[in-house]
Amino acid sequence: MPGWFTVSPYSEVTGISGRVTPDGGVTLFATVLDGRTFRIADLGPGGSSSDRTWTPDAGPTALYTVAPLSRDRAFVGGQTFGSGFYFAQLEGEGSSAARVRPGGPVALPYVLASGALSSTRAYFAGYNNTMFTWDGQGYLPISGPGPATSHFVGLCAFGTDHVLAVDTSARVWRYTGTRLADGGTTAELWVDLMSATSAPLRALAATAPDDVWVVGDNNSVLHFGE
Repeated sequence: MPGWFTVSPYSEVTGISGRVTPDGGVTLFATVLDGRTFRIADLGPGGSSSDRTWTPDAGPTALYTVAPLSRDRAFVGGQTFGSGFYFAQLEGEGSSAARVRPGGPVALPYVLASGALSSTRAYFAGYNNTMFTWDGQGYLPISGPGPATSHFVGLCAFGTDHVLAVDTSARVWRYTGTRLADGGTTAELWVDLMSATSAPLRALAATAPDDVWVVGDNNSVLHFGE
């Protein structure tokens, strides 16, 4: 029987992601709507336990996405009500180095999706098909592919020139950084990989660039590779 974990007090689980540990196990991180993040470390039969909980340093905060770096570190994203998007790098025994945007150049009211390459390179995306990258010191806006009425809801990063994102207009995109096909660096470039379905898409997961899964409305489940 698979293990399970119940959030208490009850709240809506909004994001979940995992990392394979050196001993072959799996550590899961889960975010909930009230702003907490749980590390779920024991996936044994009969139940699972959370051995670490982080709480946001700015509130009230809602979290929607988590991107683990290791067993002890993860990025989370969401919103701080009244002051825009929220993201934080969680570390150690329930502490957080938070980065909150009270204002600035990134027009991103909610962070809905995230992907991390390292502690100094992570990507966050959300409303209005906007995205920004965190470089360990600050954040830089990335011009989205449009339309502005769509929202990025899934993201997976394999490299600075290979970030996959899915939006609610049923599109799957690859962000290639600022490298053009001829090797130039004059423009940000998005590649429309496919019009996956006519139904809105809701999530993306990938183990490799050629093993990508997207799911959405109307029981849509699609698998593709590049």
